[in-house]
Amino acid sequence: MAVALAIVFTIGALSTASAQAPAGAQAPAGAQAPAGGPGRGGFKEPPPPYRPAKDAKDLRSVLFNWAWTSTS
Repeated sequence: MAVALAIVFTIGALSTASAQAPAGAQAPAGAQAPAGGPGRGGFKEPPPPYRPAKDAKDLRSVLFNWAWTSTS
């Protein structure tokens, strides 16, 4: 039982260690992605949150405002 447990922990530790990037491949602390390029981790930045115009009457803004109004 102890041997099987040791094997499981060894395989887990090796797979975790190999998942990390080598020290030379990481960007220095405080570095940011180049302007116009992808954001964090190669993903694009999310769009800004939806804010309807004050008196908008299209379906999207009506549903948005309806969800945020209290009906008590």
